[in-house]
Amino acid sequence: MPKTIDNDLLGTDFSPGYPSAAKYLATSYLEASLDLASLYVRKPRLFVMETMGRNVGWLAASTSLVQRFAPDEGPHLVLLPETPFRPEAVFPRVEEALSRLGFCSLVVAEGVKDETGRLLSMRGVEDGRYVQLGGAGMALAQWLAQEFGVKYHVAVPDYLQRAAAHWASPVDYEVAARLGEFAVETALGGSSAVMVAVERLDEAPCRHRCVTVPIDTPANRERGFPPQWIDTAGCGVNEAFSRWLLPLIEGTLSTPCRGGLPDVHLPVWESLPKRCTPWSMP
Repeated sequence: MPKTIDNDLLGTDFSPGYPSAAKYLATSYLEASLDLASLYVRKPRLFVMETMGRNVGWLAASTSLVQRFAPDEGPHLVLLPETPFRPEAVFPRVEEALSRLGFCSLVVAEGVKDETGRLLSMRGVEDGRYVQLGGAGMALAQWLAQEFGVKYHVAVPDYLQRAAAHWASPVDYEVAARLGEFAVETALGGSSAVMVAVERLDEAPCRHRCVTVPIDTPANRERGFPPQWIDTAGCGVNEAFSRWLLPLIEGTLSTPCRGGLPDVHLPVWESLPKRCTPWSMP
């Protein structure tokens, strides 16, 4: 059964968990960038958000949705692990935003590397093998602050981007439930060595169905961010990605509360409308 906010599994239109994480990140970035734009100061300023993404940039790319509604608020650059960090491409865009708007905001995935394959930052090495990532946002902000002489702030959502159930995508929520049901049916039917997956049938309206794919489709492989969705400078993503993602984050769930906080013990599924999205089950 697929489940990862990284969205790096092959064989499925998306992995359950990713649309909700994308919705949270895009929303958080929008709110932070509007706050940044509202502050009038004499000295230009910089804002950097660091997202998860060791080898793939799906999470960082989700913040680009803000450009559809508030293009000047950013993100002015989105840096993905799929493209090497090149100062000659990044610095002119930062300078343009600073001079035109008085601020610049960027999003960087934790696994971004330079052209030599060296990480912008890492916390350390565990067990002699596993590299714990973190700090790319701060490293980039400090570098740019020194280069342009600006103030900076860095946000690192970290666990928050995969734990914000109060802002989950209704489509994502239903997909997870339907896919779970389908997985049980598939297992009881005698199938094995397969992964249950989501297949997109139509774009407008967006419709999906549950399918199975051979387990060797995702095993020991990684689904990177499509190169055709990355801009030519390697500093952002294009409209094709937005068209793919937007249908997956539509709508909101009614979040029951207790004592003013989300009641995490009450199943949200009970309040979800039946078939909130069109589905075709095999």
